[in-house]
Amino acid sequence: LPELLAGAITTNGDKQGWARISAVANHMRQHHGQSARDHGKATWTKVLKSLPGYEFRNEGTTSVAVRLKKSS
Repeated sequence: LPELLAGAITTNGDKQGWARISAVANHMRQHHGQSARDHGKATWTKVLKSLPGYEFRNEGTTSVAVRLKKSS
C-alpha cells in the first residue's frame, strides 16, 4: 500500500509534491481498484493518517492535500 500511495501522490502532486486527497483517491480507485474501506477506514485521509511518512495541509476543508514527508 505505501508504494501505491506514493505513486498516486507523485502522479497527482504539484511542484512542491502536494496532491489533493480527492485526486489520490480517484487514482487509487481507477488504477488499483481500491477504496479507503478496503483498508478499514471511511476516508483516504484516515488511511493516510494511520500510516507514517505523510504530511497534510488544508485540514478541515474540502481540499485537504497530502505529500510525502521530506526525509531529514
